[in-house]
Amino acid sequence: MDINSVLERIDTDLENSLTRLMTFLKIPSISTDPNYSLDCERAADFLVDDLKSIGAIVEKRQTPGHPMVVGHYFSANEDLKKPHILFYG
Repeated sequence: MDINSVLERIDTDLENSLTRLMTFLKIPSISTDPNYSLDCERAADFLVDDLKSIGAIVEKRQTPGHPMVVGHYFSANEDLKKPHILFYG
C-alpha cells in the first residue's frame, strides 16, 4: 500500500476514524493506577477488535503488568524487508 492509498483511505473514512479514535480515548486506561486495571484490559480488547476490523492479524498478550496488543498488517505484495513501525502508548 503506497502513501497515496493510505491518505485517500483516511480522507474517505475520516468521520468513522475519528469516531473510533474518540471511543478509544474515552476508555480511562491509566496504567500507573491499579484502580484502572480493568480499563486497561478493556482498552486492549478495543484495540484488538478495531485493528481486526481493518484487516490486521492481532492478538492480546498477557504480561506481568498490563496486556499488550500485537498486530501485523500485510498486503499480498508486502516486502518484509521494508521498515516496520512500533507504536507504544
